[in-house]
Amino acid sequence: MPSEPDECPEKDSDQLKDNCMQAVKKDLHGLIDTLEDNEARAVLEFARWLRKAEEPTPEEQRAITRGRREIRRGDWVPWRNVKRTDV
Repeated sequence: MPSEPDECPEKDSDQLKDNCMQAVKKDLHGLIDTLEDNEARAVLEFARWLRKAEEPTPEEQRAITRGRREIRRGDWVPWRNVKRTDV
């Protein structure tokens, strides 16, 4: 059974996904026990940040929707062109 979240099957049964994620969480628990104090604090801070993930505000959701429409229309610029300063 894979123990990496990216390796857990998305299209398989819920039972297989549950088993895979149980293995991932077990590995995570074991890894946490090996962390130095400062590493443990950083992981805790990150985990708390993950739990506080917020839904986009109505304004942000409108911007996301607008951006998706622009992409579908082909109204976008490659990153290499965005960062150019000689334009």
